Amino acid sequence: LVVRSLRNAQNLDVGFNPEHLLNARIDPEWAGYNEQRTKDFFRELQRRVSAIPGVQSASEAFSVPLGYYNNAQLVYIEGRPVDPGAQALVIGANMVDASYFDTMQIRILRGRAFTDSDDEHAPRSAIVNQTMAARYWPNQDPIGKRFHTATPDSPLWQVVGVAQDGKYVAVYEDQIPYLYLPLAQSFSSLRVLHVRSLVPPEQLSARVEREIHALDADMPISDLQTMHRSLSGLGGFLIFRLGAIQAAAMGVLGLILAMVGVYGVVSYRSEEHTS
Repeated sequence: LVVRSLRNAQNLDVGFNPEHLLNARIDPEWAGYNEQRTKDFFRELQRRVSAIPGVQSASEAFSVPLGYYNNAQLVYIEGRPVDPGAQALVIGANMVDASYFDTMQIRILRGRAFTDSDDEHAPRSAIVNQTMAARYWPNQDPIGKRFHTATPDSPLWQVVGVAQDGKYVAVYEDQIPYLYLPLAQSFSSLRVLHVRSLVPPEQLSARVEREIHALDADMPISDLQTMHRSLSGLGGFLIFRLGAIQAAAMGVLGLILAMVGVYGVVSYRSEEHTS
């Protein structure tokens, strides 16, 4: 029963495919890079990693789904003014590149994914998940809808696509609104390199690390691990493992108590019969 519970937990639909994924968290700012140098570094790194034999695709994002840190945005939807004294919507968000949805195998249900043309010179584009589309634009086509982030007078983002729902903070969470913004239009030096492989991803760890240090021998790397390893944290399947361990421990304790009880009854009857 415990093993079956763990297997069922790991088969939960988290909205992306964790198989054959390798993650590496890098922040060139730690190495003294400015914005332009950071962009150049990641562009060349992705080119090099994508050329490694066994790599299917590579992409970048600010955070890992179900990871130990996440991002959120204050959101002001166009045409829905916030009452005085009321708080703006707080919606989970990730900044991703044009390859992200292919690499993570997240389905775009309506509209389009990001492209390389969604850069700093283009109109601001956003992708929302099913729950956000249904909650804030019910019975409407969300494509073309617009919203502000951070402040109600900031530049508008326009919805260009709707992605399937997923799990973002914890596997046991309810469906929540979520949005994606292009990294090219929302710069972050801290990024996670996602690598989807055609071979067991741990086989690529050393090669990916070599490519990073070939670009900069002093570049710090954190959390170079498979997605399955990443999902074993508190937001992922650790809570199920702890529950399974607790259930197993209680089962063993119950068995011991039952055995002690049976032994006591048998011993008592034996002594009574002897008397």
